[in-house]
Amino acid sequence: MLHLCTMEFGNVAYCTVEDKSMQFAYGIDMMFREILPRLAHGNDGLIFTALGAEYILRHRSAHVFPPPPNCLVPNISLKWKPDDENSIDFLLNLVFPVAITESPHNITTRTPYDAITPGTLFQLSIWQGGKSRDSHTKWSDMYVPEEDWGKIQTSLDQEIPLENAIIECRWDKKVGTAGRWRFMRFRMDKENANFIEVAKNVEESIRDGVSKEELVYDPGIGRLCDGRDCIVLPGLS
Repeated sequence: MLHLCTMEFGNVAYCTVEDKSMQFAYGIDMMFREILPRLAHGNDGLIFTALGAEYILRHRSAHVFPPPPNCLVPNISLKWKPDDENSIDFLLNLVFPVAITESPHNITTRTPYDAITPGTLFQLSIWQGGKSRDSHTKWSDMYVPEEDWGKIQTSLDQEIPLENAIIECRWDKKVGTAGRWRFMRFRMDKENANFIEVAKNVEESIRDGVSKEELVYDPGIGRLCDGRDCIVLPGLS
């Protein structure tokens, strides 16, 4: 697998292509202890790739390929992400209490926290397809404590209104009784929120998540790696 590496020399930036080494699936503990901390770039998880599976140059939550003969499971590539990196890109809208006539466009990344009207709802919407903002539908709301407001204020160099901004949020299961969405970053590179099916898949991953500890200490991973290609169905080989 290859990845791009950008290096700067003075005022000139160069882009090189470097090999990205692959590791055995049962070497997960070593990945966490030795390889991930030394990466020169950011990392938000691990990708498990079936032996012989093709690499497709486009993003998908899971790449499904035809299974080899006599195989119990298809060749798939699966991405594992830690709890705090399971995120969705939302369209943000501010909903004021009924008695407030102020325009939500007046709230920007420079607005002081104590200037936010108590009871303001930070509404999150996802995309259903189409080209207009009307193609977004309400999904949830965002929990914004003062510490997160400070992160919102320092995330960008320029001042922008929060209304209709595309933001990435993570699920914090420690807040409230079942968890809340919290701000991670602005997505200035996107015009729409995540598609509804993507949002559903992420929420399913959150509900049925696998922890880092479960990955590291699962003895089944090493045992199944001995078969490599697949699990052979009894009586078919």
